[in-house]
Amino acid sequence: MLAVLARASDGLAAAILRMAAVRGVAAVRVAALDQVRFSMRIDATGRAQVSLLLTETSTPVTSVVNRYPYLDGPGADQEAAFIQAENTAAWWAVLGSFCGPVVNRPDSRGLLPSTDRALGTGVPVRRPVQIFRASFRPARDGVLSSSDGRTVQQAGVEVEARGLAGFQGLHLEGLRQYVVAGRRLLRMDGTRPSLAESARVLGLLRAELPALAIVVVETTGDTADEKGGSPTSGPRTTLVDFDPFLDLGHLGTAGQAVATALLEDCLI
Repeated sequence: MLAVLARASDGLAAAILRMAAVRGVAAVRVAALDQVRFSMRIDATGRAQVSLLLTETSTPVTSVVNRYPYLDGPGADQEAAFIQAENTAAWWAVLGSFCGPVVNRPDSRGLLPSTDRALGTGVPVRRPVQIFRASFRPARDGVLSSSDGRTVQQAGVEVEARGLAGFQGLHLEGLRQYVVAGRRLLRMDGTRPSLAESARVLGLLRAELPALAIVVVETTGDTADEKGGSPTSGPRTTLVDFDPFLDLGHLGTAGQAVATALLEDCLI
C-alpha cells in the first residue's frame, strides 16, 4: 500500500492518487498520525526500523510519498503548540527509519531537505536562494520567466523589488528549473531532458533521492581551472535551490507527467 502523506487540499497528492488508481496501485491519502500504527525495532547496533499499518484495515504500508501535512503553524495556545511539536517529532522518527521507500525522507541531518543537505562533498555549491515561484513560470527554453512573459533579465527591477538578493552573482541566462520525481528529472513542461543533462542535475542531489521537488540550477559554459587557469571542457552546473513544497499550480500541464514518473520510478 502506498501512503501519500498530504492534506485534503493538496492537488498534487490528488494527481498521484488518481494516477495510482489508473495503474492499479493501491494507495491512500494519510493526513494525520492516528491514521497509521507503527512499530519500531532497534537492533544491536542501534539501527531503528519502522513498520507502518493503516489503522482501520491493518494493511501494511510499503512505500510513502511525504508531502508534509504535519508541518502546520504553531497552535493557538501552548497545549496545541505542544501537540503539534510532538506529532512533527513522531513523523520525523517514523519516516526517517521506515523500512520501505520514502519520497522526501527526513533523516538525522534535518526534517526538511535543503541545498546544504542535498550537496555532497566536492560538488559545486552556491548559497541557497529562495525563489518565489508564485510569480514565475518556465519559458519554453527553460529560462525562468516572470508571469507577464518577460525573461528574468528583463524583469530585473521586479526581481530586486521582491527582495531576491540571492540572484546577485548568478548567471541569469543559465538558470534552469526542473522537477525531480523519484529519481527522474523532468523539465517544467513534463518532458525528459537529455541523459547528460539529467546526470548533471541529479548528480547534485544524490543525498536526497528519491524526492519530489522543484530544483533550480545554474549552468555555465566552459570555465577556467582555478589552479592553472586552463579551460575546463563541458558545462558547470551548480545547485541554486531545492524546494519540496510544490503543487499543481507550479507544474501546470506537467502534473500528470510528474505523478506518472514518480510512480514508475520508485513506487511500483
